[in-house]
Amino acid sequence: MKRVFEDSFKSQLQTNRILLLSGPTQVGKLAFVEKSLTELNLNYETIDFRNDKIRKKFETLTTDELSWYFNQQPFFILGDAQLFDSLQLVLDEILTGNVKSTFILCCAFEPPIVHELKEALKWEGLEFYFPAWTYYELTQEFGMVTEEQRIEQRLIYGSYAQLADLPLDGSKLLIQITDQILSSTRLGSEDRVNKKDAMIRILQTAAHLIGQPISYNQIAERAGVDNETAERYLKLFEKAHLLFLLPSFHSEQKYELKKTHLIYFNDNGIRNGIIRNFNPLNMRMDEDLLWKNWLISERIKWNRINGKKSDYFFWRSHTRQQLDFIEIQENSKHAYKFSLEKKKMLKEAPLFKSYYPDVIFKTVNRSTYLTFLTQK
Repeated sequence: MKRVFEDSFKSQLQTNRILLLSGPTQVGKLAFVEKSLTELNLNYETIDFRNDKIRKKFETLTTDELSWYFNQQPFFILGDAQLFDSLQLVLDEILTGNVKSTFILCCAFEPPIVHELKEALKWEGLEFYFPAWTYYELTQEFGMVTEEQRIEQRLIYGSYAQLADLPLDGSKLLIQITDQILSSTRLGSEDRVNKKDAMIRILQTAAHLIGQPISYNQIAERAGVDNETAERYLKLFEKAHLLFLLPSFHSEQKYELKKTHLIYFNDNGIRNGIIRNFNPLNMRMDEDLLWKNWLISERIKWNRINGKKSDYFFWRSHTRQQLDFIEIQENSKHAYKFSLEKKKMLKEAPLFKSYYPDVIFKTVNRSTYLTFLTQK
């Protein structure tokens, strides 16, 4: 299967010394880079820093030893590069010319590199967001008709590479993936999980509360932890591309919800794997929430892989008026309501319309979702 950014990645690979691939764990970043280098007939070495022995070995090397080692191949792929404590030191050696090799950093969390370098990579188009497969990519591989027929299954199993063709053992694979995520005690070089049971409870609580306005205090109470722990772990999960928090949209108008968030997961399958619920839609009470989670996560993925900068919100009032999703770009503002039913009529919240007449309102249902997911 071909990724949207594959041609651009291969082009940058041959003309630049440092490339960054960031995205969730277990989505196939290493396999993608190895395949790309092989197709270009380029020699490379892969180093997986998730391996404790490998990571500890590199931590004992001096700067001279690291420079010598990393000049032995023209290309190096660093898996889970965010765990490499000496990453910035090695990149400095590249920037000063002491290391001549090209480095491809595959990260499932923020890498320990200076802010200026991170911004430079983004500015020069050398950072690629690598999520699970997008709906557009899946339709390119399997066809529009097939993927339309699979939507309900996507809402349950998601679109990780292992689930792309929806194998019969999909639930088993998702449990394995989520268990690997939950077993991790180290997300970044300095970000450790020191309260494993608390982390799992917070993540499970978040999974049960998708699409509902929440505060850190509510999560803390339900998970049996303090507010600081709840906030810390939720922000770590967001940095690890596991979930995202939508803030409330407001301008201090009367009746608007202000200090609250909605939680959604980057992939429906991971969310369902965390709560161990793979029942079909006709046996669930959360089908509308799964629809919203899928639409919003797909839209954000699509924007990010196409380098489109947007800000995202939701809107609620104390009078029970609501909008599911607001996307703000430089020259446009759109507000959306979502419905899984094709014929259900959705109306714009009158309070929102009076407050923000310049925001374009749209509805998204089973008949209109394609434009929403793929519009640039």
